[in-house]
Amino acid sequence: ERLLQSSAIMGRFSALLLLAACVCAAHAADLGEIIALNELYDNTGGTRWYRSTNWLNKDPCTPNVWYGVKCVDGHVVSLDLNYNNLRGPLSESFTNLIYLRFLDLEDNYLTGSLPQGLGNFFNLTYMDVSDNIFSGVIPSGIGQLRNLDVLQASDNGFEGPLPSTFGNLASLSYLSMENNLIDGALPASFNQLSNLEQVYMQDNYLIGPLPELDGLTDVTTFWLSNNEINGTIPSSIGGMKSVESMHMDHNKLTGAFPSTITNLANLRYWIFNNNQISGDLPKDIDRMTSLVTVQLNVNRMSGLISDGLGVVRNIKKLYLQDNAFESPLPKFLQTNPRQYTYLDLRRNNFVRNSNFNLEPSPLSRAPNSSSPSSFSSSSSFSFSPSYSFSFSPSSSCSCSSFSRLSHLSLAAPCR
Repeated sequence: ERLLQSSAIMGRFSALLLLAACVCAAHAADLGEIIALNELYDNTGGTRWYRSTNWLNKDPCTPNVWYGVKCVDGHVVSLDLNYNNLRGPLSESFTNLIYLRFLDLEDNYLTGSLPQGLGNFFNLTYMDVSDNIFSGVIPSGIGQLRNLDVLQASDNGFEGPLPSTFGNLASLSYLSMENNLIDGALPASFNQLSNLEQVYMQDNYLIGPLPELDGLTDVTTFWLSNNEINGTIPSSIGGMKSVESMHMDHNKLTGAFPSTITNLANLRYWIFNNNQISGDLPKDIDRMTSLVTVQLNVNRMSGLISDGLGVVRNIKKLYLQDNAFESPLPKFLQTNPRQYTYLDLRRNNFVRNSNFNLEPSPLSRAPNSSSPSSFSSSSSFSFSPSYSFSFSPSSSCSCSSFSRLSHLSLAAPCR
């Protein structure tokens, strides 16, 4: 899905630039831009590039345009050298390409830091430097790229915190910086990115607390999994009213969910497992009518499982194991659990009901792993097609109610 989204975005920008290049008369390239391209070729082993048609052959714009280069009025506006075996650093002269609108250097072997003069790319709308070996901090000059719509810099070695100027990226709609070494807290200016729609910053070393989030009103995807984010969840999270997928699992978040989280009526994937979240489920959880997957397992939540959760009919996967939820179970779990394809309530504080036989059953013994949930067939949450309902050693249920539920576990099975 991510690859399709990226391809569609890149295709859109490429088509626009190709059209512009076709309707403009040919002009000789600017000398400073020629120098920048020549040094790029020399510094990144151009003789070993997979494709280098016409490079170093007279002018890059006329009459035989160099491979990956598009020009308008004698200026380089697009440079597309993805998957081309570029190896080495970018020189500071690279920032002479001040008319660039589209830059794709994805999937190469580029090293070193991004040029300090990155802010010279005033016209840049699309930038993809993902899947390289870049390192160092993100230059503060990035905040000058006010036309930048798409920034993809995942799978590198970028480190340090995001600069405070990051919030100046007023046009940014797509941000992908996952799998780097970025640390520090998200800057307060992050909340100024009012056009942001998709955020992928999982697998870094971000810490907390989270900034205010109510400025991110257009965000649909917000992934910050596998970081070190601590502190409480700000009540301003309720302002993210467009969000559909929120992955905050495997962090160090504490405190209870703010009541404002139930404002997220469009949220489908509520993934906050493996934190230190405490308190009850939100009282008005029935307002979160779009929920499909709820993963709140491996936290410190307590109290009763709200009957309001049963009102949300779209939920198919419900993971609440490894918390401290208490008996009695809500009626919807005892009378209508069939809506769920995955349900796990193991290792909570449910009280035994002597009306039901809780002797172990070899067919449905639940795994004792508390690892995060995974939906692969080999995971600890995948079972054989025949199940009985399984509970912790102290629990209450009617097994007949779960006869059609294929994936349900609470810990020691009943018959």
